[in-house]
Amino acid sequence: MNPLLALSLVLVVGALARMVLVGRHPRPERRTLVGALVGRAVERRLGGYRQRLDEGGEGLPKRLEAERTVLVVGSGIAGLTAATTLAERGFAVTLRERNPYLGGKIGAWRERSSDGTELEVEHGFHAFFRHYYNLDEVLGRVGVRPTFKAIDDYLIVTRGDERLSFDDRVRTPLLNLLDLWSKGFFRLSDIVLTRARDQMGVFLEYDPEKTFATYDQTSFDDFAENAGLPPKLRVVFNTFSRAFFSEGDSLSVAELVKSFHFYYLSNDAGLLYDYPIDDYQVAILAPWRAYLEAHGVAIELGRAAGAIGPTKDGFEVDGVRYDAMVLATDVAGTRRLIASSPELAERYPDLARALAGVQSSQRYAVWRVWLDRTVRDDVPVFVNTEREVLLDSVSMYHRITPSARSWADANGGSVVELHSYAVPERLTDEAAVKAALRAELDRYFPELKGARLVHEAFQLKDDFTAFHRGLHSGRPTTETAVPGLVLAGDWVRLPCPAMLMEAAATSGLLAANRLLAREGLRPEPVYTVPRRGLLPFRERPLPGEVRATPVLETAS
Repeated sequence: MNPLLALSLVLVVGALARMVLVGRHPRPERRTLVGALVGRAVERRLGGYRQRLDEGGEGLPKRLEAERTVLVVGSGIAGLTAATTLAERGFAVTLRERNPYLGGKIGAWRERSSDGTELEVEHGFHAFFRHYYNLDEVLGRVGVRPTFKAIDDYLIVTRGDERLSFDDRVRTPLLNLLDLWSKGFFRLSDIVLTRARDQMGVFLEYDPEKTFATYDQTSFDDFAENAGLPPKLRVVFNTFSRAFFSEGDSLSVAELVKSFHFYYLSNDAGLLYDYPIDDYQVAILAPWRAYLEAHGVAIELGRAAGAIGPTKDGFEVDGVRYDAMVLATDVAGTRRLIASSPELAERYPDLARALAGVQSSQRYAVWRVWLDRTVRDDVPVFVNTEREVLLDSVSMYHRITPSARSWADANGGSVVELHSYAVPERLTDEAAVKAALRAELDRYFPELKGARLVHEAFQLKDDFTAFHRGLHSGRPTTETAVPGLVLAGDWVRLPCPAMLMEAAATSGLLAANRLLAREGLRPEPVYTVPRRGLLPFRERPLPGEVRATPVLETAS
């Protein structure tokens, strides 16, 4: 790039940022005129922030006239969404779950500590982002959405005790990137005057086909090294990437670009989110179960599905015949079920290979601890941390749920949940993981150093979906070659960008719609963020192919 052109670009972007962001107010609707105009232009360019994925079918009937039986295997968000939608439309739904509780990764149960105290335990803290359009719709239908509260800040605490805050003041795509610059996340010269300028545009150019064709084989670590990411941005992307249960040397850059588009560059909801104000069992699962049972769903807990036996006009599972089936198990459960269904695999070998090839993430750890000391008051209920070895986030449950608050008040302590989203392979046992997590907790919250662990609930699992490089093309879609068999889960390849809980809910709706279409019924509306980025995709050099582009030398 010509030095004069680069300098001019720095000055223009800086001037625009000052015009847009000066005089920012905590209320996001209080924006400058320039900011409002840019916001409208961005929304028009994207085609609107909330889009209907599939149109048509409004003239079709809504409910079944003849009985159709459906088995939904797996009661995570994908299975619950599919079961809810099908039951509302008149299907006779059986929902089967191998765990003794509903919910999958939003599941909740009770455990007794060594002293006999009954503890409320959950799979772990989840963020319900406001652009989770499909999940939000189904939660509204079952009547649980009002039990949520807004997070006070999306915060990353660095190893140097610096706070990187994604507050709610600037939420418009593109302007939120300028907001990061205004907060010191990066300098314009870090992007415009270095080789990063030739790489960072990929995040604004998401394309569902070209992004994966070009970048799915590239790891985030290779990309970050090639781009020369500024230190604070590298912290942000490292934190963001591990939320998808993978370390940087495994995570697909294409998946990261899709995720950054989905969470930050395709909507004006911002990175702030909501969370349940009570235990998941009380706030979500009990009312959802009541809704399902009111619509005739037979719920079978603590019962794994046996072999899937395809019949002439349906399926047989454990001696019972069903007209259709929704396979909504997690990655590990899907592989187990397919391995135990030789007749299905023999008839449909391509499907069997695709499902057997779906991979689990790295191990992750969730450790909820009841301590005899409390945490300082100046941190949000959820904090991301720049991990040293393991610790990725901390949730202050004594500030979230009544049961944890009651225990903390009675004991003068705190209930804290520690997460590691990608546990390194070298940490092979529970004791080593706990020791590393506790050391980092004490490092970030020194007031807890020496606190006595009164109770604990520990999980070390590997049942999340892997978003590692090279896996995208092999993912199965919702529809299969087996008549009446559909797939749902965050591991399914979707026709729109979505991740985690929203991917699960979207897949559940799409699976249900496949079965509704089979009966000639009206589809359930499915919504999505824009399916492409703000800018058209363009080719760039990959790691190892860095072109000889001149880089400006800048004075320190």
